[in-house]
Amino acid sequence: MAVATGKGGVGKSSIAAAVAGVLAAKKKHIAVVELDPQGDLADDLGCRDDAAHDGGEAVTAAIRTGAPLGPGIQARERLTYYPGGPALEALNRTPGWSGLDSKLGESIAKLKGYDLVLIDTPPSAEALQHVSLAAAQHLLIPTAVDTSSLRALYAIATRLVEVEAVNPDLAFLGVVLWNVPTAASRIRADARQTLNEILGDTVPLLDTTVRSAFATAYECRRRGMLPHELARLQGGNEPFWKALAEGRSPDRVPTSALSLAGDYTRLAKEITDLLEAAR
Repeated sequence: MAVATGKGGVGKSSIAAAVAGVLAAKKKHIAVVELDPQGDLADDLGCRDDAAHDGGEAVTAAIRTGAPLGPGIQARERLTYYPGGPALEALNRTPGWSGLDSKLGESIAKLKGYDLVLIDTPPSAEALQHVSLAAAQHLLIPTAVDTSSLRALYAIATRLVEVEAVNPDLAFLGVVLWNVPTAASRIRADARQTLNEILGDTVPLLDTTVRSAFATAYECRRRGMLPHELARLQGGNEPFWKALAEGRSPDRVPTSALSLAGDYTRLAKEITDLLEAAR
């Protein structure tokens, strides 16, 4: 499943990492393949300094030649991460996508033992977006609810038209609204109308939305933890006065951690149900 859209900052990496983590915690074997030259997924998974992080070399080789993706990084139990990074920049500069249509799909097909492979895509690199859509069986489109983010869906719609010749079986899983204010019924209705205008009514809007929770998102990246992992700390979080009395900084967990973890847990289940129904 590719997680793709036409704009940065709308939750692609956050969704890919959080959903992968939830499913791995539920005993599913998950692989995440990152096509972003910035490699931000490493921060979400806490793998930036892992000795096996190759800056996207293995993923680049897979796109060019269909080579095996290699051992990857064991980011969590049952969760393998194949990192992106600067090595992908050369492909980002490739004119169009000549010769890059099928090799990544061949490499992913060689992966064995996974219940789901997620492909995290860059926001605007035309060639790498094309590669991800050519390799995927399903497409999840995340978007924020502001007009700019919704209008940016025109870009992914263009990519879909271009890739249809090489991957006619690519199926829409749906659109997920990300970073949504908690009281959002009117916003959701307005977003649905805009989505219909851009993508047509054949693209479903998922029931699950992911709420705005800046403090939790900040703490997750700072600690290299996923929302459901941070939420586990909430119950055992010590009183702030105790740490201050001992001359320490309190290890405070945002109160929104549990709610955000719940959103991603529901999203993971909805995605799993949709994939199962599509079989």
